[in-house]
Amino acid sequence: MRLVVEKERFDQDKKIQISNESILITKDGTLGKVAYVEGLTMPATLNAGVFNVKVKEDITINSKYLFHYLKAPFLLNFADKKSTGGTIKHLNQNVLVEFPIPLPSLEEKKIAELLSNFDNTIALHQRKLDLLKEQKKGFLQKMFVS
Repeated sequence: MRLVVEKERFDQDKKIQISNESILITKDGTLGKVAYVEGLTMPATLNAGVFNVKVKEDITINSKYLFHYLKAPFLLNFADKKSTGGTIKHLNQNVLVEFPIPLPSLEEKKIAELLSNFDNTIALHQRKLDLLKEQKKGFLQKMFVS
């Protein structure tokens, strides 16, 4: 599904503009779910229920490292303790700003690359598994014609 935002509104607020290497964090309902943006080929924006986190200087912290750190249970635990609201929880920006993030050494940056490679390998094998399941389903339909 593709929704269109008026160019005037898009240009009006840089904070809602998503770009490659943006890290998205849900802030309403299901708190602290994290996604990494890559492969984006056109201008994109986000809705009000999502934080858009961008690394300003890749020298200090690598965006992939930050993504993997935020994806670990630390942020979910922190968000759960600090969130507001009754039935539907909300994560406020001032709480997210308080979240401590240790700065990585060069070795930790290499760990982030390794974790990304694992994610890619898992996704590749998941797609392969899905294709094999479909192939099996097709064989079963041919074998057991009703």
